[in-house]
Amino acid sequence: MDSLGSSAEEFVKTIRNYMVHESRTIRTVCLRLISCVIDRAGIVNELIAKGVYYFVCRCLEREKTLSWERIEAFKVLRKTLEIYPELIPPYCVNSLASVAKDKTDLFTRTALDSLIEIAIRNPEIVTATNNVHVLFDAVLDFPYEEKKSADDFSERRQAAILGAIIYLVNNGKTRNYINLKIHLPILLAPITDAVHSNCSAPDLLGGIFWSCKAVVSLMRSWSGFIVLASEGGLSLLVSALTLPSIDVKECVIDSLFEICHEKVPPKEYPFSSTSMAKSGGVSEDPSGRIGLAPKKNVRHSLLDNFLAAQLQALIEVGLAKGLVELENQMRKIAATTGSGSREQYLAWKATILLGKILSLSNTLLPSSQCARLQTLEELVKRSLMFKGDAQRRSRASTMITNLHQYSQQNTKGTETLKTTRYKRIRGQDRRLDRLDDVKKKIEWRMDANEFRQLLQNSGVLQTKEWQKWDWDIISDIVEGPLENPMHLGAALRTKFVKRLVSFLRPSNNAYSNIPRRGENSDRYTQMACHLLEILIAEEDGKSFLNSNPLLPQLGELLRLEAEPGSNSKHERIFTKDRMIKTLAHDYFIIIGTLTGSKAGLDFLHRHKVTENLPSLCVLQDRSDLCTLIMTQMDYNVSNSPTPLILQKVISFDNVVVRNRATRHLQSLYRSSVHGFDDWGIKFAVNQLNDEHHSVVKAALEILDEASDDVEHLERIIHINPPFSAEKKAEKDLMMKMLTRKRGFQLMSSNNFIKDEMASWTKSGYLDYCRSLEHQLTDSLAMTEKASVHVPPHFFHYLASTDQGCQVVHESKVFEKLCCTIRDETATSFLRRASLWAIGNIGRSHTGLAYILKNDHDIIPFICQLTDSGTCLSLRGTCFFVLGLLSGTEEGRKELDAHMWDSPDEFRLLISVPRDVHSSNFLKIDTTEVVTATYVPTLPEWAKFAVETPQRQILDLVDLLFNPVRKKKAVADLGKMKAKSPELFKDPLIYLAVLTRMGSFSSVLESRRILYQLFNPVPAVTAEDLEIFNFNTQQNGDYVILETSSSSAPSLHSSLSSSSSN
Repeated sequence: MDSLGSSAEEFVKTIRNYMVHESRTIRTVCLRLISCVIDRAGIVNELIAKGVYYFVCRCLEREKTLSWERIEAFKVLRKTLEIYPELIPPYCVNSLASVAKDKTDLFTRTALDSLIEIAIRNPEIVTATNNVHVLFDAVLDFPYEEKKSADDFSERRQAAILGAIIYLVNNGKTRNYINLKIHLPILLAPITDAVHSNCSAPDLLGGIFWSCKAVVSLMRSWSGFIVLASEGGLSLLVSALTLPSIDVKECVIDSLFEICHEKVPPKEYPFSSTSMAKSGGVSEDPSGRIGLAPKKNVRHSLLDNFLAAQLQALIEVGLAKGLVELENQMRKIAATTGSGSREQYLAWKATILLGKILSLSNTLLPSSQCARLQTLEELVKRSLMFKGDAQRRSRASTMITNLHQYSQQNTKGTETLKTTRYKRIRGQDRRLDRLDDVKKKIEWRMDANEFRQLLQNSGVLQTKEWQKWDWDIISDIVEGPLENPMHLGAALRTKFVKRLVSFLRPSNNAYSNIPRRGENSDRYTQMACHLLEILIAEEDGKSFLNSNPLLPQLGELLRLEAEPGSNSKHERIFTKDRMIKTLAHDYFIIIGTLTGSKAGLDFLHRHKVTENLPSLCVLQDRSDLCTLIMTQMDYNVSNSPTPLILQKVISFDNVVVRNRATRHLQSLYRSSVHGFDDWGIKFAVNQLNDEHHSVVKAALEILDEASDDVEHLERIIHINPPFSAEKKAEKDLMMKMLTRKRGFQLMSSNNFIKDEMASWTKSGYLDYCRSLEHQLTDSLAMTEKASVHVPPHFFHYLASTDQGCQVVHESKVFEKLCCTIRDETATSFLRRASLWAIGNIGRSHTGLAYILKNDHDIIPFICQLTDSGTCLSLRGTCFFVLGLLSGTEEGRKELDAHMWDSPDEFRLLISVPRDVHSSNFLKIDTTEVVTATYVPTLPEWAKFAVETPQRQILDLVDLLFNPVRKKKAVADLGKMKAKSPELFKDPLIYLAVLTRMGSFSSVLESRRILYQLFNPVPAVTAEDLEIFNFNTQQNGDYVILETSSSSAPSLHSSLSSSSSN
């Protein structure tokens, strides 16, 4: 201000004089000027002392037509909030709340965003003005639409508001500003209204929809989840499954699917063998190649820990029983409404969700906890009650049957990489496996006469014209009785096998000319693969193939393609055009089938088929052949030449082919092919020298996955690739090498351990925590279940050996981490980062032994912190860390002593309370609530004498903000203006009314009524404004703080009461 030649006080007085000017333009310019000078606390305090913010609020609350003035007023408040949130006046908060509550106003969203930011940066003032409820009300105040897009604005807006609420309830200090027993029921009010109200479901559906969405959003974080579990929100959600309205049931069960990160099932019968078939098998692309095999299930996902805790809570509040009751009710109604009804679909969803709960609990929870749940005692009891309602028993039996079918449908068999896409994978459906076994036994016992008749019916013996053959019968023969050596011998004595193989010979232009996308084209290749497998498995079949020209012709055609200029009596069939259009493409599938056995490889070698394959892989402009050969070969046979073929492909000139080959190598590893540690690791290491990033990235992914296996890791260490610590993926592999003695020695020799120790001790463990928490937050926000594997932590790998533990001990880092965890004055982030470091140290046997030796009390302290920590996100981190510590037998014994149990499988780094009901993990103390009350003290000049017209106006202003007395207050004020209009032109009364309005967080309409009553605005002079001064000390006139014990009823008790919140 000195640069303007005036003091701050004089400047603010001048601004105040113009803020009451009748010109809108002048007021707008003043607001812009205020925004420019709010750069230090002295100016803000002066603006508050001179009452300028009262006029800013007046501009903010003006009618909709004065949008520019209102925008500038918002800018003033936003600037104040950004720089000095602790100085924001309470009456400004009330003004913002009034705009935020008016859903017809153009600036509602802006006001709400500002209120959210104030709640985060200065929660005390929001509580003092009693505006916390505005945030909770706004969570449900959105339009309801039947069909919503995934990126709907309302959902994102609700998530933003809930984010602020979650932030406030996370920490004990800010959580005390929210009375959860009063404010949380606001979010759940639509559901409680549905419990107690007799109104029809459509009247409640919109509120229930957004209430369920809010519950799902809260369940995506530790803070929201623990609050809901502690205050009865989950119990309320499950109890809503028993409500009579089917619309409510659908909203709730869809929300439960979202909580479990599962898709809502489609509206088709989900328990048929057709739906099972759709879910099984290995993925493939249109070219017939097998897709990338799924990752080996060896790495633990931290989201499973979160899901395990939620399962415990949901099971505790009776979710399984609620789903059984829901299915029974809906199936009972569906019996009268017929198939395809909403009730039947809802019954299916209840069964599927229960099946998912049973499956997840069997995997993620300790056997002692899920044993009783798995028995489904009530459901089984109903199915066995032969006295009583037979239909009820039938419904229970049907549900058990459907649960069994669903369980079988979702039981994945061992997926291995196949050289052909024509075989159903055994182990995925026991029913179909049994049918196959029975069918095989029947066909093997077929007598000779019956078999000869079958050959006759096929039409193969009658004519050479393959178009006249019955291919259904041929397929049945090849896939059934022909596998019997006796029947094979009989068939070889006829023309059946000879003509089928003749049909496959390229020289006959039969099979090789069939359109690839034609009808039954897949059936011909399937028959060919199966027939050749049968022939090479028996001596008679081998003798037949030796004398048949099929394989020699294939060898000659492959040579012709590899050497286009050579002489041959055969026509080229492996040209690009024919490979796309005809079944010549599938000859490579047939060759791949033969590479699956030593006998088949012998035949291919004898007829120079395998000899020509490497040459085809390096042909220029024939990446199609290169890729096809690579993907169709079988790599499981010892001493097979197929790895050498893959090596040729991996070194191909075309970067696309190299990348595809490296990805195929990754698929081979995931499929556990034979001898991968001998040649696969070497191939992957060689790819690290590739000049293209995509190839190197794929190779690093292979080595990263393979390093989870000790034998593969030892192989990597033996090769000792030239990794660089500058690249994260390579540095992670270098850290993994520390878990083996030989690897530790290698890393010690190049100062890697010393450098990394310095980096991780300084900031590495903090960056680890920050990155991991971002991953967890993003993954939890997804609708479908994702995976967040435990990232590589230097302390974990270092503590996996005795030498590494010695390095940890010498660095004193362990003592520092333990002190930080115990230090209640440390920030939550520092404590969480230290917890992750301790948990990673304790993941290994040697690391846990080191912890127990040097600080035996740290694990009990973490258990105690998990149960009683005031910071809920810190509790969640402790829960994750206890899971990490359960990765060894010794760790589980230590946790067992503190009443924490783990699943049977050590791969799952999960530990949960033994008794969730008696544990305090999902409970918070809400008895201490900070009550902050805004008690404005009227200045002496505004304290009019009783019974005076001025005092009557102020009393009516108070009544105007009372919803019950509002109508009468408006009428009385109108009468007073009509009777004494001079009162509403008095500047003193006008300033007193402005001051009085600041005490209330009312609807915007009431404030605008007062502005209309004082329109035109009284002529306020500089002399009048000299008395318009206020105390700037919040602890004086503005806010009184006190701590009280909350006596509000809990959400549990509200469910049993006759009135809803």
